[in-house]
Amino acid sequence: MDGIFNTRMNGIKKWNRSTEPLKSNVFYTCSRGFSNADAAHESGISVASVERYYHQMVMQKISHQKNRLCPRYIGIDEHRFSKKIGFVTTFCNLEKHRVFDISPGRSEAELLPFLKSLKGRKRVKVICMDMHAPYRKMVRRWFPNAKIVADRFHVIKLINLHFAKTCKLIDEENLAWGRGGLIRIMCTRSENLSSSKREKLEHYLEKQPAIKSLWLFSQDLADLFRNKGKNPPACKKLIHDLLERNEMLRASPFRPMQTLGKTLMNLAEPCGSNVSFL
Repeated sequence: MDGIFNTRMNGIKKWNRSTEPLKSNVFYTCSRGFSNADAAHESGISVASVERYYHQMVMQKISHQKNRLCPRYIGIDEHRFSKKIGFVTTFCNLEKHRVFDISPGRSEAELLPFLKSLKGRKRVKVICMDMHAPYRKMVRRWFPNAKIVADRFHVIKLINLHFAKTCKLIDEENLAWGRGGLIRIMCTRSENLSSSKREKLEHYLEKQPAIKSLWLFSQDLADLFRNKGKNPPACKKLIHDLLERNEMLRASPFRPMQTLGKTLMNLAEPCGSNVSFL
């Protein structure tokens, strides 16, 4: 015979002496916080093998990350990570409800290397994000075919902010911004309030009919953005209701309400798309 023939076995790569399930088990054991010695004892291998298998699995997962395509529906948001690192931007896969990737920084200049590395940017259909103007410009430049949708969390937060400013203009003496203050209670959904806080709110609104009218209006406007999974006919009605309430905001005698109406009108497409897509 000129050579030796070895039958390939499932689960073992060429030139390897250990199975891929064993390497995966070692990787996930170490990822859960176990030491190399514990993982070696559990798998019946040496500590050096544990370290080698872990590094091999890390490189394998990195190679998979480099070749993946952008999700069709992406959520973008920034948050403060630590004092040393500062802000980071999170990209979420809204179809699978998972984090797609995290990149340091929040400006376009800081995110430039990450954005350049993304593959399949033209296949992205929808991007859900806050109403920060630099983010909208960045999305239009790097995701040309994506439709921008305003994140309902940030829209409702904006509504509550301007509602609170208006209430402070009417009754500044009795309203406080603290955790147990009336403004915090009024910005919370009524079904999420405790019985004591609900009684406190009802007692206050009885004495302040003007603020009660504003509170009912703000709750109704916020509920409008909480609608999900509507068909096209229902979306048309909701968008009509949104435009009608926006006209009421712009005609309000209170400056914070007028500002909110102008902001929502300038962001009419992203805010209206919130009802259609999410």
